[in-house]
Amino acid sequence: CKSCMAWCVLVGVLLFFHGTILRQIVRGLAIHLDSKENLKLDFQIEGSFLGSLVLKNVHATATGPSAVESIDADFVRVDYSIFGLIFHGLPAFLQDAELRSASVVLDPRKSSPPKPPQPNEKISLPAIFPNQVHLANVNLTIRDQPQNLVLRNLNLDLDPRREGALKIDQLQIPDLHNWTNVSATTSYANKNLFLRNLTFDEGHHFQTINIDLSKAGGGKVELKVTGEVGGGKIEGNVGLSATKSSFNATTKVNASGISLGALSEYFGRPAGALAGDVKNFQMEWKGALDTPQAWSGTSAAQVDKVGQDGLAA
Repeated sequence: CKSCMAWCVLVGVLLFFHGTILRQIVRGLAIHLDSKENLKLDFQIEGSFLGSLVLKNVHATATGPSAVESIDADFVRVDYSIFGLIFHGLPAFLQDAELRSASVVLDPRKSSPPKPPQPNEKISLPAIFPNQVHLANVNLTIRDQPQNLVLRNLNLDLDPRREGALKIDQLQIPDLHNWTNVSATTSYANKNLFLRNLTFDEGHHFQTINIDLSKAGGGKVELKVTGEVGGGKIEGNVGLSATKSSFNATTKVNASGISLGALSEYFGRPAGALAGDVKNFQMEWKGALDTPQAWSGTSAAQVDKVGQDGLAA
């Protein structure tokens, strides 16, 4: 039939010219970024239009107002499936992603103001998550005052067939804390991410952090946490589901035995500025994120020996 012949001709053209097509597409995107995002890009490109893209010696620098100050990466590889996209949509498009020896510096203060949402604009969750992720020596700095957010030497393996690992040499979050030697084991079967034995430091350890991305294409994501914070225990789960213009959220948190003094030091307060023990805390609520006045739920807490700056209540 004529349609079958047309498809065969199209596939033949793609097979013959796939390298040239890929290079032209990526070069076109680079030119667009140069003109629209005030970024100068330089890289070497390899790969096939039909399934793989490799960028080497990537360098990007700002040429004007831009949230991106600089990007440097020795190696970037993305494997994808054109046929998966055609027959199964975006969730089946991205297969594997690998990034090695990369440093990214961002300055959100120099970004253009965000465009206001269009009337009746549909809200959705990202649908593209790779089947495998491999990151080695990835560094991120986000400019801020008085401190930058700093991520140093991130190494992460997410493989659906075997257990992997997360390792971070340094994680500095402004107004929160500066951690070193953060580690966890990982699993990623069916895009269901588990971080187990995630250790920040003594007293802040998570037995399990589970982020289920398997239904993100359908507009649903769920987060579950079990761990130790401030010397106590915490369990919680958060579910997000996309609606036409927002997200419906359900949240449930249970905590016990948490020291407010230990937590306050994480938020930059001097030792002894806040005291107290959270014996029990329960919270459960649900509602649309863009209409907090309509949220519904319950919360209850038992807190003993509360004090601030030496004054007790």
